Order: sequence, then C-alpha cells, then structure tokens
Amino acid sequence: MVVEFVVDQRKAVGRIVEPGAATKYGYKKGEEMFHLAADAHGDWVGEVRWRGVSGTQHWDGIRMVAQASALTATMTNDGCYKTMAKVR
Repeated sequence: MVVEFVVDQRKAVGRIVEPGAATKYGYKKGEEMFHLAADAHGDWVGEVRWRGVSGTQHWDGIRMVAQASALTATMTNDGCYKTMAKVR
C-alpha cells in the first residue's frame, strides 16, 4: 500500500494512492486512511482505519514519529505501520 500525507499546519490526512495487496481487505484508492494532529512534542497523533479480511473495520489510535527516511508508528492492534519508508 502507498499512502500520501497532506499536511495543513498541525493537521494531516493520509489517503491511499495505491492499495496494492491491501485490496483484499477492501481498501481503495483515494480512501482516507489516517487523521493526525501534531502534538507539543512533534509526534503525530490520531487514528488509522483498520480492516480485517472478514470485512470488519474500525478506527484505531496511532502515534507516528517522522524521521528522515521513515515514519515510525505505535498503535494498539497491528504492527503493519511500525516502520513505513518515506518516498519523498
């Protein structure tokens, strides 16, 4: 999956650019995947849309730290976003 983040001041929205193998979970191009806000420490805190193969979905809490070459995330239920490579 490829996700593009658009930042406006201290808020960011991540939308799916290319769902790749995540189409089996129902993710689609253009879908909003992340809603984030910068906290006082420079981390990005918010929620991520999670889906299972059975069709269940919900928004989970997530904290992301932007680094030079990756976004590192902590979330409660899934390790998928632990280290996402930055493309730009």
